[in-house]
Order: sequence, then structure tokens, then C-alpha cells
Amino acid sequence: MSNNFLKRFFVRNLEADDLLEGFWVSAIGSMLFARFYLFIFNYPQFGGRSLHIAHMLWGGLLMSLAIIFSLSFITKTAKKTSAIIGGVGFGIFIDELGKLITRDNNYFFQPAIAIIYVIFILLFFAFRKLGEIRFVSKTEYLINALEISKEVILSDLDQDEKAKALFFLKESGEKNNLTMAFTETFAQEKLVALKPNLIVKTIRKLQKFYLNIAGERWFIKSLTTFFILQSLFLITNAILIGKSFLLPSLASISLPQKLEILSSTIGAILVIAGIIKLRHNRHAAYLLFKKSLLISIFLTQVFAFYDLQLVALAGLASNIALLIALNYIISLENVFL
Repeated sequence: MSNNFLKRFFVRNLEADDLLEGFWVSAIGSMLFARFYLFIFNYPQFGGRSLHIAHMLWGGLLMSLAIIFSLSFITKTAKKTSAIIGGVGFGIFIDELGKLITRDNNYFFQPAIAIIYVIFILLFFAFRKLGEIRFVSKTEYLINALEISKEVILSDLDQDEKAKALFFLKESGEKNNLTMAFTETFAQEKLVALKPNLIVKTIRKLQKFYLNIAGERWFIKSLTTFFILQSLFLITNAILIGKSFLLPSLASISLPQKLEILSSTIGAILVIAGIIKLRHNRHAAYLLFKKSLLISIFLTQVFAFYDLQLVALAGLASNIALLIALNYIISLENVFL
């Protein structure tokens, strides 16, 4: 009975990963923008002398609009819009966490940003899990194929959507008049010719550029130098934080600082191991660099946020940018090299 209930009411969206990613990125972006805006304008308050309209109310309003939007419209564009609006609202809402967990409504409560950061990390892993296509039932494949059929009616079906729909129909294993009719419809439907936009053109140029320089000696030397500097930075960071260890008493160093030292040291070791492998196995080296970055993002930065708050944003931004670049390089290594 419970199994039938789950099948009827909790059919997974096999294209949810893009929507969840849009929500996550929008939430982080809006939270950082809210912090930056308030800092630049010296934390203005809206509502006059007697009232204070907290910006978490605007976040709640945006999340409500996202829910209403997703309930009122059923197209793919509507879903994407709802995800972004909901993410922006959640980011603005969670920014005021300090007020919600302290008795004196303290927006500047020191651990607040670290807690927010942990929440985003947990969301990241939860969304990755939700986006995994594992143990998909035949019913889920069929319903997702029918969802893509909306693009046929809207005359907005592209090559990727067509291939995905035909795959879903095949995996559903259903052989009846409905599935046969939809299979024929997808097979015969004219596709929308998508012109590459500026982003696509830029990605293609970057891809061509990397493939041309990947094997050059100067590129390997430059990459090695860069990651040597990064490892020195991590080691220096650990030493500076841990200088209290040289004192007779260790009471002056906090637990978050000790954990930051440990994660920085592990990150530095992974970078050094990657440098050693770089000349002989670029792919393995890149994976070690990526692990170092993930440790920095998901561990070191958490403890840095606890101590330094907004000052740690610069390090986070650079690590995320470097992670995106490494992911792209690793994908090219897997496909082309």
C-alpha cells in the first residue's frame, strides 16, 4: 500500500538537477548580494522610526511567489523561473539567520555566516542526491517522457530533448498505443535550430584554446607554479593560524582554528601530491587538485567564515572559480585527451 502511494505521489523529475542547481546558485548569489549591499550602505533600515521591515520578509514573499508560479504554470520555462525566484527568496531569507537564532535578534551573531555556509553545503549534497538518476521505475521514465512532450505542442523541441524523450520511452518498456504514438511523434517532429549564443561561443573557444595548449611545456610549468603557490598559501595559512601552538598554553586557539589548520594541511598535501603527478598523469593530478579545492570549500572556508566572516568571501569566490575551471578541464581530458 505504501509503495503504491509513493509511486503515485512522488514521481521524480529526471531533469531536476538543472532546476535544483539554479535554486542553489540563486540562493547563494542573493545572500552574498544582500550582505554586500547592507555593508556598502551601512545597514539601512526600512520602515521609519517605529517599524523595521526585515529583508527576510521580502525573501518569504519571493519564495511564496515561486510556489504560486510553479502551481499556476506547467511549462519548462515556468519551472526554471520558479527555481530562480525561489532561490533568490531563500538566500535573502536565510541571510537573517542570526536574528532568528539569538534572543537579542543579533544579525551580526558571529557563527551565523558559518551556519549559513553549512546549510548551503548540506543543500549542495542533498540536491546532488536528488539529481541522481538511480533505480528509476518504468512509470517514472514514461511520465518524464510525457513531460517533454509539452515542448512538441509548443513547437520548441530541440535535439537534446528529443534524444532524451526517446530514451525515456525506450526505458519505460511500455508497448502500447500511447507510447507508440508518442515515439512516432518525437521521431517525426521538426527540431528547433538553436543558434549558439555568446556563452556557447565562448565555451567553444575556450575548449579549442585548452586543447591546443594542454600538451605544451610552458602550460605544465605555469600550472605547476600556480599550484606550488597555492600549496605555500595553504601551509602559510595553517602556520599563521597555528602560531599559538608555539606558546606554553593552547587555550588561546579555538576549536574552529584547529580544524582550519588540519583542513589547510590536508589540502596542501593533496596539492603537493598533484604537482608530483602532473608531468606523468595530468588527469590524476587534476583530480587531486579538485579534492584539495573541495576540502578548502567545504571545510577550511567554513572555519574561516566563523572567525573572519565576510573577509573570507574573497577566498571562497576564488576557490569556486578555480573549481569551475578545473571541472571544465577534467571534462575535456575525459572526452578529448
